[in-house]
Amino acid sequence: LQLRNDPDLTNILDVDNVWRSWNSAYVQAYFTQKSKFLWDEGRPGRTRRHALEKMPTHMLKAGMLEEVESLLTDESFIRGRFWSMGWTEGTRSSTKDTEAYGKRLIKATFAGSPDSPCLHPEECPERIIDICKKLEKGLMEEVARGASGPNGRCTALEAARCMHEISVSLARFSLWVEGGRFCDICVKLMGSNSKSSELLAGLLYNSSVMYSEANDLDRAENRIAACVNMTKVTSGEESIAYVRALCKMGDTLSLNSDYPAADSCFHKCIDLLKAMPARYHLDYGIVLYKLGRNFERRGGYLNQSLHCYEEALDFEKNELGPNNFFIASIYAHMGDVYVDQEDVQQAKHTFMEALECLIETDVNLSTVQSKVEFLSIEGRLNSIHDEPRKAIQKYHNALAMLEKKAPEKKRKIAYMYALLGAETVKIRGFGIAEKFFGESVKILKQVLNPFHLDVAEAFVNLSGVNSLCDHETDATRCLKEACDIQKTRLGDCVESAITLTILASQLKNTKDYDNAEAAYKEAIQMLKGLETDTDLARIDAYLGLADLYASRGSFAEALTYYDHCMGMQRKNFGDCHEDIAHTMFCMAILFQSQDKFDEAEVMLSKCL
Repeated sequence: LQLRNDPDLTNILDVDNVWRSWNSAYVQAYFTQKSKFLWDEGRPGRTRRHALEKMPTHMLKAGMLEEVESLLTDESFIRGRFWSMGWTEGTRSSTKDTEAYGKRLIKATFAGSPDSPCLHPEECPERIIDICKKLEKGLMEEVARGASGPNGRCTALEAARCMHEISVSLARFSLWVEGGRFCDICVKLMGSNSKSSELLAGLLYNSSVMYSEANDLDRAENRIAACVNMTKVTSGEESIAYVRALCKMGDTLSLNSDYPAADSCFHKCIDLLKAMPARYHLDYGIVLYKLGRNFERRGGYLNQSLHCYEEALDFEKNELGPNNFFIASIYAHMGDVYVDQEDVQQAKHTFMEALECLIETDVNLSTVQSKVEFLSIEGRLNSIHDEPRKAIQKYHNALAMLEKKAPEKKRKIAYMYALLGAETVKIRGFGIAEKFFGESVKILKQVLNPFHLDVAEAFVNLSGVNSLCDHETDATRCLKEACDIQKTRLGDCVESAITLTILASQLKNTKDYDNAEAAYKEAIQMLKGLETDTDLARIDAYLGLADLYASRGSFAEALTYYDHCMGMQRKNFGDCHEDIAHTMFCMAILFQSQDKFDEAEVMLSKCL
């Protein structure tokens, strides 16, 4: 420290190298003198106690990364720590050293340092996981040892506490799958001691969070369902713990594209929060935000989504102040809704609010999350300003950052590929856009279950660019897969009927008229059986079927469906609308093809 603080000596000496050499000398001297002793042999003296506590730190300061890993996975060293420091403190020291080792390893690997034993960054997580698995093995041996160890018996409860320390440590490296597994072990050990408790419910909640982050949504749903049931028993439905668990349940269901069930959870949370004190307004805002996300993901509920975001914004501003990353995120989602509603001016204003909020919250954009969010919002602004090349550059930068710094964010990466695809279509780079959309589909199929509705939406997007590339067989296949997913998950509904109509149009364009006719009729029949307003979807199906009959020379059937279409258009748009004019023009062309020139002239005059 004196060397570091003395400017004259600092200029003469390479202080970092001196410090490194000193720590290296200490490590080598200790192992030379104590090589014949085991770490867990007998009662440790003062020297060995210091080494058990601090040796990994000295090795890290000496840049001895490979030696640190070897020490932290040494069974004798792990036991020595347990017996010298106790199971909880021994585990805590090991996880702390593992985190320090992991950070140094990742930094050295990315920098290409000779200190790193890894050739590629992808190898780093496995080395961290291996250390934690060795720690797990040591702990379970201590539980199995019973009362014969130097510190007596390691109880299941204490082992559970240690497993929780390991799971939290893994979560800090975004190693969610392994973190979730350790959480499950923790729950199992706790469950052997108590079938129901607030602590056990909390562990189930943590497990659900980790599996959600790992995109293992079925397991996440299973864990949070158990948490909700246990919290209801231990804390009651009127408790904030129950509301938070139920909100997490809704969020998990929404991520798993079970939107109606998620909606039910969020509305129950809101009903319970209405009777709670004002100190829980932050939770109220979070529930409203997640309900808004559920409406937005569901499609067709844009007004409801926007209303939820606006209410959530009011609550969160009152609780968090005007500048916070969460508030910036709400603004960004509001901007997306305005884009979908084609309210361009309001979208621009809201995206600018989001950018200003991000800068005020973190002026240097110091985290990967804030940088990616900033770039993606800038890209969306470029998109609505009709600057696709600038948008593509922003999305490319965000994607590169995610793939390098946060590769576990698979859904976000898939979303970036889809955005890149959409912008590349605008500059007529259809082949490149096809690759982007294809990559988005590939990632979503890997991380989500095969019948997730996001996968269906990605297939629909890919089919459009397949057609632009004249890959009609691929386009048809994508639409059929999307229809299968939606009909399996949703049954008869507007979304399924719309995709069927798109499929029918694709089949018509490839002259597969029989299957096109069947798809149009299936969509129309599905829409007729629904109680909700389906007029707009039925207009598209009627018009498509009429065009199909016209192209096949079935003039009477074509006129029937053009009449159906125009009747519904007048009902929804009034008597003067460009869509009605288009239908009249199609009818005029049909009359003309039958040499009915008077009828054609009348229809064209009405059209004009």
